[in-house]
Amino acid sequence: MTLGADANPKVGIVLPVRNGAQTISRAIESILVQTYEQWRLYVVVDPSTDDTAAIVRRYAAKDARIALIETTRGSGLASALNVGWRAPRE
Repeated sequence: MTLGADANPKVGIVLPVRNGAQTISRAIESILVQTYEQWRLYVVVDPSTDDTAAIVRRYAAKDARIALIETTRGSGLASALNVGWRAPRE
């Protein structure tokens, strides 16, 4: 079962990443195989020089529970986590 984008998930997951093209698919796949389905994944991509955002976009196009958030400047892990934590409320 895939929840629609407007569904109320019970669990929010924030995944900050920068230049993670080699590992982001594995991270997302590990979430997709969970038996609990009421979640929303917020992947916060700090400006990357690889295909990280494109990979996340492909996953988001297939599953409405996955959201890509691209930041405009590399401000580090703490800032990316804050962006992700605010996303469900915006």
